[in-house]
Amino acid sequence: MNPSTMNAPASAPRTKPRLALCFTGGKDSTLTLHLLLHRPDLLLSALRLEAATAPGCPPPGLDLAPLRDPAVRARAGLPADLGDGDAVAAIPTRTGPWPAADLPYELVTLVTFAPPSPNFLSHPVPAIAAQADAMGLPHVLAEVRGPDYAASYAAAMARLHVDILVTGDMMDVCSGFMARAAMAAGVHLWCPLWNIDRELAWDLLVGAMGIHPVLTCVHVRRFLQSWGRADEAEAEAAPGVSAADEDEVEASPATLAAGAEADIEDAADSAASSSLSPSSSPTATAAAPVCSAAAAVLPLRKKRSAADLRSPSPAAAATSSDAASESTASPSAGRGPPPRQRRRLVSPPVAAAKPSADDTAAQLARALARAHTHVGRTLDRAALDDWLYPAADLDGVDLCGELGEFHTMVVDGPLFVRGRVDLTRTPPDVTPRAEGAKTAVDPSGEYVYLVITHPAVVPLDA
Repeated sequence: MNPSTMNAPASAPRTKPRLALCFTGGKDSTLTLHLLLHRPDLLLSALRLEAATAPGCPPPGLDLAPLRDPAVRARAGLPADLGDGDAVAAIPTRTGPWPAADLPYELVTLVTFAPPSPNFLSHPVPAIAAQADAMGLPHVLAEVRGPDYAASYAAAMARLHVDILVTGDMMDVCSGFMARAAMAAGVHLWCPLWNIDRELAWDLLVGAMGIHPVLTCVHVRRFLQSWGRADEAEAEAAPGVSAADEDEVEASPATLAAGAEADIEDAADSAASSSLSPSSSPTATAAAPVCSAAAAVLPLRKKRSAADLRSPSPAAAATSSDAASESTASPSAGRGPPPRQRRRLVSPPVAAAKPSADDTAAQLARALARAHTHVGRTLDRAALDDWLYPAADLDGVDLCGELGEFHTMVVDGPLFVRGRVDLTRTPPDVTPRAEGAKTAVDPSGEYVYLVITHPAVVPLDA
């Protein structure tokens, strides 16, 4: 993957489909990247993409069948048999990238769509650049401008000179905006994670892949039931974090999220996103449409119920947007194994009287305090059991944060061949922040984010 090849004319001879991946550095786009370059065999076994429908199925001209060839798998150091995709724990591990000659496609570049002078809090562009550097992969920051964002995105896509634009989207969060822009650019849109079972996604992330996502932002109001309870707050509140402390934190006048899985991923209210300006409310809209790898903002989505958000069926996802009806999977489309029954960690939510304004304010204050204890930490199995599964049960949050509940950035994984990424490094010439003050609250008072100022690659031998 030579960075210079991305500017090759569209008419240049091509032996394989050329791909660009919409990249925000979050868990969804990074999982997609690892599937493409590290474990493409799982596209067939665990994700069963051959049985999927658009936009999850491989686009025309992309044939994944060679990945079944026992000789190809042997060169990748894997058993000849693809195995059972449902048995994630039994997936054989491997290190290093898949042999490039055996990939049925060529990944040309990672691309982040962003407005001029982007300043995203949950997915900062310098951190995204550090991730690409750590993996030794080319990365392009594609500028998009209004007022005609559809035309701007289409033009930016066309300049990539690729056949396929890949995103980490799991569901439609922008009323088909990216699909329409890709069509206008003459580029196929491919979303390998579309309608993926959420628990399978986490099994692949922290299990089979060994990817390390760090929580960079949470929309605290989405966690009021699980984080706002008095007993929880008393046990979990971080020492030294109080309402007074939060008032003293300087909130950056920046947007909160970028790209494909991000809404902050919320004003798009995700993969992968929305923005918040200091003068707007958490659900205010901005001028730019945003979605899958877009870094501007999109009109508010209609809120969905908590039912089936943990593992939405293709049929449920197909109803999330009228504009996406042509591209979502049908109920009969096979997307991975059936959702597995996990043990319930807390009791299911029950109907309760509407809380008073004072009760809600107290819940929010307690939830904010607890958010400070989680932001900046790695999302691993312990974190899933500690707070994410309970939040899915009590608050109805999507296990992968596809409704903008939380955001992540990946700091390590099999493709990080040059070292891990340190999101909170303090350069020698910069005065360190006070201990415990690496998180902050945005101007709306509802988002807690990790303060990322000088991200850097920590070499493997350091």
